[in-house]
Amino acid sequence: MQNPLFIIFVLMTAGLFISRNKFSTLYTVLLWLSACFIYIAFTTVLTTRRRLEMAIFAITVAVSINGIIAAGQFFINSVLGVEIDMSLWKGFDSWLLANLRLPLLTYYGENRTASTFCNPNVFSESMAMLLPFALYFACSHRKDKRHNIARVLVPLAFYGTLFSFSRGVYLALIIMVLMYALFHIKKLKYILIALVVLILLIPSSVYTRFLTIDGVKEFLSGIITDFSQKGTNYEGSLLDSLMNFIEAAVTNGGVENSSLLRFDTWLSALKLIIERPIFGYGAGYVNVREVIMSRGILIYHTHNFILQTLMEGGILLLGVYFWLMISVFKRGFNIIRRTCAPKLGLSIECFIIAFVVTGITDLPLLTVKLMYSFAIALGLTESAYSLYYERRPLTPREASPLAAKLVKRISTSGIKENKENNKK
Repeated sequence: MQNPLFIIFVLMTAGLFISRNKFSTLYTVLLWLSACFIYIAFTTVLTTRRRLEMAIFAITVAVSINGIIAAGQFFINSVLGVEIDMSLWKGFDSWLLANLRLPLLTYYGENRTASTFCNPNVFSESMAMLLPFALYFACSHRKDKRHNIARVLVPLAFYGTLFSFSRGVYLALIIMVLMYALFHIKKLKYILIALVVLILLIPSSVYTRFLTIDGVKEFLSGIITDFSQKGTNYEGSLLDSLMNFIEAAVTNGGVENSSLLRFDTWLSALKLIIERPIFGYGAGYVNVREVIMSRGILIYHTHNFILQTLMEGGILLLGVYFWLMISVFKRGFNIIRRTCAPKLGLSIECFIIAFVVTGITDLPLLTVKLMYSFAIALGLTESAYSLYYERRPLTPREASPLAAKLVKRISTSGIKENKENNKK
């Protein structure tokens, strides 16, 4: 996968020549470079299956701690009645806002669990990308101490992610659970029992998040009215109720502000993309924000991965991203079919599906945390593919040709120095 990553980096660097905000583009290029270094580190260090398992266990513990903190914050508020801010990192973020004065940080005052940058979507999307690997570790047939600990921690991580109240991540988690349920179809009854218990334990505020679009309640109550009060003479149908809801949402503004703002942004972004479909406007979400705001839409980014990519690098950059995602999907599929660790391949598929699903209504590469989570997942994918499918570790040259050249140059220079010292 190093080839598409390298091409993405090159295309983003080329965007410096057409960017409106060159600092934002340069920042994004450097961020991608650092993310590539994380990917290289994972693929060069995780050269044995034991190291790969230890890395996945460490990630399992890390995401579980995040989930436990999230769930703890919610229950301190709701059960104990102690008012605390759901943005645990608010003090740190406020310090950054006051001292760095960068237009890159946002603060959401909503009562939703958030991580750095006080953004609940950043927390939930990073969890969605890494939770599949934690789920793989917890679902392993091994019964040693680490795997037993993971079986306790991972449900807490899932549970804590719910309190971000991110609907796109909800959908990703549902798909993830369904995929694992189908994979363990022989244990379906136990899975159903666990799901019923989980559903009963989820607070009602999580479910009401699904009904935050104005008009949904009216739509559901209309269905009940249609089939219970209007009797057999009523000629309407479920489709009629649905069409009435859509018409009311479009004509009367029956959609909540966040969804309406997304629709406006998508339309504006499409108009801008048509003007520069091949190369876009340059990388960097601050740069894209300035382009969008020039059309009168006050929003930080397009709230859609495909549109954001087209804005930053046009069709060329989007094509390379698709190449990268297809490569990840193929690797996961091959691990499922032809190795002794099919659950690891399933976790890879869940990771890329979660990335795509969350990218429908948001940007899963918005911040440093999301970029590094993505790079970690890619590194785990490449290491798993080489160790289980190809049954060999990556050589330094395969993991990073540039790094291999640097190591060779350093080693040869050291040999020359030793020879010169010996002559003296």
